[in-house]
Amino acid sequence: AGSSMQAFGFAALGMPAASMPSASPRSPQRASRKHLAAELRAAERRLAEGRQRRDGAAREQLGAAEEAEQLKAEAAVTRELVRACGDRMERLCAERDALKAELAHGAGAAASQGSTAAA
Repeated sequence: AGSSMQAFGFAALGMPAASMPSASPRSPQRASRKHLAAELRAAERRLAEGRQRRDGAAREQLGAAEEAEQLKAEAAVTRELVRACGDRMERLCAERDALKAELAHGAGAAASQGSTAAA
């Protein structure tokens, strides 16, 4: 009769029958251990998932940093090539101008020689 009174008391309080203390004193402890073990496994799973996300993000950041360093190196090489091309272009332009001047001087000299020969 006592256990039916207890069952009625728990039901009246809105608690499920599983909340009722059982006849065995170990049963609540066992249920509590199972519950704690399940919570521990869930926490470990969440922790592992968090580690995986963190490690993935770290790998992504490392990859981005490596790519940035590679791009910086490529940019430095490109700047050097542009500078070298600019220097060569200036030398070629100077040579062209010198050749034009030489040709103009040569043509002027030839013209003056032609006019003195004609005279």
